[in-house]
Amino acid sequence: MSDINSVVLIGRLTRDIELRFSASGFAIGKTGIAVNQNKKDASGNWTTIGHFFDVTILGKTAENVAKYAKKGAQIGINGHLELQQWEKDGNKYSKVVIVADNVQFCGAKQDSQNAPAPSPNKSLTPQSKPYANRGYNNAPAPAAENQGGFPEDIPYQTDDLDIPF
Repeated sequence: MSDINSVVLIGRLTRDIELRFSASGFAIGKTGIAVNQNKKDASGNWTTIGHFFDVTILGKTAENVAKYAKKGAQIGINGHLELQQWEKDGNKYSKVVIVADNVQFCGAKQDSQNAPAPSPNKSLTPQSKPYANRGYNNAPAPAAENQGGFPEDIPYQTDDLDIPF
């Protein structure tokens, strides 16, 4: 079995994106995300614990997030962990950073002076959308013919009882 390095988070930006460009013009954005977790404490009372993570966003995605999302904006991140190591004044330092492969806006629109914010749940990375005409985002492409006795054109329907939360 191969190793897996994958992170999925939904949280709020702890600061505006610090956007820099490499010599070749490639965008590198650095920010932070806060993710809340609800837990019961020793006495049985519910408490909220905040977890804070550093996030690096690359390329055009970094430029778009810097343009549309500000501190406090709710975003979803699909990415991977990366260990960063450096040396300063003879001391060695390291930290684990989340590198975002895909970023989505999750919250309501925010007031922006530069441009209108994209709609919630809008992905900022290109995706294959074979079911775009049916309203699905990342569903697999339909089979060329009926396989395994499953009719391929039955639309998936859900109601409130199917949702687990």
